[in-house]
Amino acid sequence: MSAERCEWADEQRRLGGRNDVKLIWIGVRNPASVARALELMPCFNGDPRVKVEFVLCTGSRFAQGTKELIKQHGWPVISVKKALKLIKKERGPDLIVSASERIDFRPFHPVPVIVLPHGLALHKIVPEPDLRKSRQSGVVPEKHMAMGHIRMVATHPDIEDQLLRISTETKERVVIGGDTSYDLIAISKRRRPEYRARFGVGENRKLIAISSTWGEGSLLAEWEEALCAFLGSLPSSEYRVALMLHPNMWAWRAKHGIEAILEPHLKRGGLLVVLPDYWHSLVVAADAFVGDIGSPTLYAAMAGVPTAFGVYRDSVVAPDTVMAEAKHLIRHIDRHGDLRLQIDDLIAGHDPALAETLRAKLIAKPLDALEGFRRLFYEKLQIDPPARPMPAEVAAYPQMMSEQVWSHRDYPTVVGDTVVLQRFPHGARPSPEFADKEGHLVSESEEADNHAIENASVVVNPSACESDEIEGQLARLRDDWPGSKLVGVGSEEGCELLFHALGRPAERFSVKVLARKLLVPVSALASAVHSLILRARDVVGRFVVRFGKHSVALLVTRVAL
Repeated sequence: MSAERCEWADEQRRLGGRNDVKLIWIGVRNPASVARALELMPCFNGDPRVKVEFVLCTGSRFAQGTKELIKQHGWPVISVKKALKLIKKERGPDLIVSASERIDFRPFHPVPVIVLPHGLALHKIVPEPDLRKSRQSGVVPEKHMAMGHIRMVATHPDIEDQLLRISTETKERVVIGGDTSYDLIAISKRRRPEYRARFGVGENRKLIAISSTWGEGSLLAEWEEALCAFLGSLPSSEYRVALMLHPNMWAWRAKHGIEAILEPHLKRGGLLVVLPDYWHSLVVAADAFVGDIGSPTLYAAMAGVPTAFGVYRDSVVAPDTVMAEAKHLIRHIDRHGDLRLQIDDLIAGHDPALAETLRAKLIAKPLDALEGFRRLFYEKLQIDPPARPMPAEVAAYPQMMSEQVWSHRDYPTVVGDTVVLQRFPHGARPSPEFADKEGHLVSESEEADNHAIENASVVVNPSACESDEIEGQLARLRDDWPGSKLVGVGSEEGCELLFHALGRPAERFSVKVLARKLLVPVSALASAVHSLILRARDVVGRFVVRFGKHSVALLVTRVAL
């Protein structure tokens, strides 16, 4: 051991308490590589013999927010410039692990380097930083592999063969390992009810996941109106739409830019999952998944989720890959067709065998990722791994951006004594099914958009008020929103309504819900009564309101004015 290395070891002993610590550097360039690297960190938990530092390397167009993301998770981070100085002082690492193939590993020779894919299956054609040529994602350059100190991880022998066809320098330098994201999704299925509760859906509401990768071929680049189209086609009483974005999109636009672009989506009841940690729970919770040529589409299909391509662009998919084959295995959404019908058919016609078909082509070692990587890492460190088994922890609960929707457009159908309400967020583009149907706008008094509430036919304050305050509350709503036809307030038993359409005599109604638990919002009760009045029905008596999967019986009585 050189004098410099001895001095460094002595410093480790004096400051850290021991001089046999093995230093591991995690090479990252952008949030995408950080996201995958974070999945590997349990390999080193509970072992005082190892020290982990992240090294932030340059060269990525998507570097914004990378350092902040690492620090957010509590890991130390140094610049590549500092890392190279430490190498010269022989204070470098014993092992380098990276989820980015585009780092220049030559200055770190002969330190062993392990490169893992940050996606799945090496199928994507991506532009080089200079934008003048393209390459196949996930492949370490030949000139780096030729130095001999780098090992690439592939999740299947077929992918190892694919690497060998691309670069002869990968021969005998590829390790077959597991996939941390696949395993995390698989072991988290037991928590599906809890995830769904966090997403605001239960047994009677379907969660539709929408996923977009970055750049050409991504869903949002090829189909900009996708989110509004789904929100306008799927009644919010029966479906919820959640979006997840590739980390590169977050880096390219930054958080506030993403929020600004997706404001219409959020204001219409859509959810936006905050990356990078929380997308696994969305895959587990989803009833259907609509994606593109990004890896999450394959992960969802392997998890047994009914999956479809929202867009598929051949020019960004490498030939002879599983994604190229998946084009013919996974359904495709017709953006010009009835989206609700397609989603329902996707769920009803799902073939469970597809999951195993894809898994057999992509994952050779299911449920062995962390154990396998720990063995590999410690072998390179030349020390024995801890004796304790790796914990199999489930995915974190989701974090998301969302906004309360205060205005909806309802499309009622009256059949006998039953009112069926189809509800969509205000502003969502109506699907062809409802383009020619008559609907009405329903707003709650919390609505901040004056244009919406001023044009609403029904305005309600859903909060239950005391009996001696009802008349005053109704009069205030009527005076505040004279353009409405019906105003209402919540009550302990249902709601109280005042019909005050111009040119017609005012009428007061009391609505009692004949159920132990109110499963239908006050705005929907008022909307149903409004529908009956417009159809010249005598609203006094018993009626049934069907709202999504819920049906509730009402007793409507007239109140003297």
